Amino acid sequence: MNPLLESLINFVYPSRCRYCGENIYPSDGHYICQLCWQEVEFIEKPFCDTCGQPLDPLAALPDVIPSCDKCAERQNDRGSWYFRRARSAVVYKSVAARAFQLLKYYDKPVMAEPLANLMLRVFQKFFEATEYDYMTLVPLHKWRRWKRGYNQVELLGGRLSKTTGIPMKPDLVVKTANTPPQVGLSRRERQRNVQGHFDITDKSTVSDARILLIDDVFTTGSTVSEVSRILLRKGKAKYVDAFTLLRVVMGSDDIDIA
Repeated sequence: MNPLLESLINFVYPSRCRYCGENIYPSDGHYICQLCWQEVEFIEKPFCDTCGQPLDPLAALPDVIPSCDKCAERQNDRGSWYFRRARSAVVYKSVAARAFQLLKYYDKPVMAEPLANLMLRVFQKFFEATEYDYMTLVPLHKWRRWKRGYNQVELLGGRLSKTTGIPMKPDLVVKTANTPPQVGLSRRERQRNVQGHFDITDKSTVSDARILLIDDVFTTGSTVSEVSRILLRKGKAKYVDAFTLLRVVMGSDDIDIA
């Protein structure tokens, strides 16, 4: 479209921010205005060094503790996590949640870039690129990917890989069953829903590799832990760390989100 004509259309019929409803202009980007983006809540210390769970900033705690109540719950249910450590960029709430929903559920792949930029803003706080041989993804089942048209995690990971220089290997793990969505499932139901439904595609690449696993949302940790298990047990990876865009910090097992 002619830039002059596009500017005229935007002036006469401005788009609305999908979060606050105010006018949004080309300089704001897509769907979310700049003022709303400023509401994003990044994960800050103190947090758990193992699973990345944010801790009460008013409690008398060090910046990082070795494990937390979430880790203890995991230990009681199914043993330890399989990833070495997990981190998330922002809290799943308000504008970050809305932007993610546009990407995942409303066919707005253009939202991947600003969301990946949130991850990049904190990457060096959590990781060193030299710690990893490859970056890989939590996969979608092929039919779900076909239905959606893209894997939102692959869009996020592609930008992370390009910027950090960690080589992307998107197909190291495949999902072998089209399981029900995790939305609305309790912690134990989520664990059962993902167990045994992933497999390795290239054992020679995974063997002894240091891997950074990318996913969109850390809710109970069941998915990233199960994919880490496959990479370690079947692929013989050296270690796996996990990095997600969003972190759910609610206390309930019954979380009706992604």
